[in-house]
Amino acid sequence: MSDVRALRDDGPLARAVFGRYAAATQPGPFVWLGLPLVRGVEYGGVIALVAASESSALPACFAYLAVLAFHHYDLLAGVRTGRDAPAPRVAAAGGGWELRLAAVGILAATGTLGPGLVGGAIGLGLVYVGEAAVRQWRVVSEPDDDATRSSGTLG
Repeated sequence: MSDVRALRDDGPLARAVFGRYAAATQPGPFVWLGLPLVRGVEYGGVIALVAASESSALPACFAYLAVLAFHHYDLLAGVRTGRDAPAPRVAAAGGGWELRLAAVGILAATGTLGPGLVGGAIGLGLVYVGEAAVRQWRVVSEPDDDATRSSGTLG
């Protein structure tokens, strides 16, 4: 259950609002449904805001969404392969789905969607891709006990 909650990529606002509810409820047969709903709200909300306010920023929107999709895939791949979760500073830098959606809303209201989404894609890309590369490098550079045993160096 904790893996599903980590995959939601909640920020501080969502944890404060839904944290008590999530802790008080028992996991049911539809617990898996929360993750696609959160992704649909975030991705659909970003596309809807951009399409409604500044359709010329759609290419920047999809670059921004590509960075988010990479991050969300990396979260899932980490859980499936048993890697450690991203560092808390990475989650704090990303803000969570609700703060990212609010930021896009603010960009739409101020008329700066194009540059704002490009900046967001670059900034989040540096954080998410950089952290994923470092985390993967650590996994690869750790000695593998099975390989060491098969080479005969342990005994």
